[in-house]
Amino acid sequence: FAPFGASGGGAVARSNFTGYSGSAFATKGLTITPAVEIVVRDFVTLANTVAGAQYQASIFTYSGTTLGPVIQLSDILTPGAGSATQLNFSFPGATIPAGQKACLLVSRIDGANTYAFPLAFGAGQGTGWPTLGTVEAVRIAKAVPANGDTISIPGGDPFGLMVVFGAT
Repeated sequence: FAPFGASGGGAVARSNFTGYSGSAFATKGLTITPAVEIVVRDFVTLANTVAGAQYQASIFTYSGTTLGPVIQLSDILTPGAGSATQLNFSFPGATIPAGQKACLLVSRIDGANTYAFPLAFGAGQGTGWPTLGTVEAVRIAKAVPANGDTISIPGGDPFGLMVVFGAT
């Protein structure tokens, strides 16, 4: 693992949080197509959370509007109720090859597929995105996404994830 950045801690890509999504999708996130092979270590986001609810992050491949195989799942979080709750998801090292289209997703996994998950969204693509290629918002009307599910790429500002990654 050879991290980007002078600090040796890896690169961070983020969008600027400006609000919370109200669209009826239980899973939301970003699409990326990295220019080089990367290893995703963490992602962090803000969400308005519900007491007793469970949240999980996942990384999937995709083609067109269809999810492919899962690359990796995070542990499940149960943070309690709160506004602007910070959700920290870690991965032991999710490798995404150069040129591989991937979805970085956050889901409320214990609710309805059409739960309007209030995930933060951002304005603009922030810093560090060139290595990740074209970054777009993605939504899925599934609480627990799986290979073969249909995704929606609505365009516009991306959902607000801060992604910590490095090159292999």
